[in-house]
Amino acid sequence: MSTAHADELLERSARLADGELATWDPRSTNPTDFGLADFGDGIALVASFSHVVSFAGEDGLTVVGTSAPAHAEGVLAALRRWPDDRVDTIVHTHTHGHLDLGGRSAALRHDRGETDDHTWLWLPEERIVCGGDFLSRVVPDAGNPQKVQLYRVGWAEALRAMAAFEPELFLSAHGLSIAGADRVVRVFADVASALESPVGQTLALMNAGAPLDEVGRSVRVDPVLVTASGELVAVDVLAVRSTSAGAGSEP
Repeated sequence: MSTAHADELLERSARLADGELATWDPRSTNPTDFGLADFGDGIALVASFSHVVSFAGEDGLTVVGTSAPAHAEGVLAALRRWPDDRVDTIVHTHTHGHLDLGGRSAALRHDRGETDDHTWLWLPEERIVCGGDFLSRVVPDAGNPQKVQLYRVGWAEALRAMAAFEPELFLSAHGLSIAGADRVVRVFADVASALESPVGQTLALMNAGAPLDEVGRSVRVDPVLVTASGELVAVDVLAVRSTSAGAGSEP
């Protein structure tokens, strides 16, 4: 049975995803206070700079994500207030494979997104997706010129692959987790579309010979997608141009 804190976070995310909550206060949409949300059945999440998901199994805890060094003490203290079991397995969401999580079966899927080797977990029996950085409280950071190569189309494909499983619970590394298959699938699809649309528009204009300044003025994201997904959109046309060179596709 989940705790009141976990239920409150899921209720908040439901209101946000369903358009009933119009706040982007990060304290509400991206808690980082080391609060532990117990979802029941040996599944918990610790809110931090990057959230840490933990599964209690026969051999100890499996921890998905490790947050950041400056937050390690707070995360560990929160976990120790849960079942004070030893940590058996740590999953870094930039690797891939198959895991037996102490009696739980989990598939680790490798996809392109913020990196070219980002990983998300699918737990088929529990119907849970642990999505790492593939979804957060803002649109995926795919247009940040201060970062290395990012993969908009691959990012959208990963979200659609997650949606195909129709998960009942999405556990996020940033922002709020989401419950309910219909809601999870809808949010994944909306964010994927918000990623794909600017890429398609940019490539079409480039291949038609439009100058860069015209491309920058013309590309738009459907506001319905932005509202429906509860996301904020920032489009970096230059980044799409530099990785595509007008070839008709984007990595």
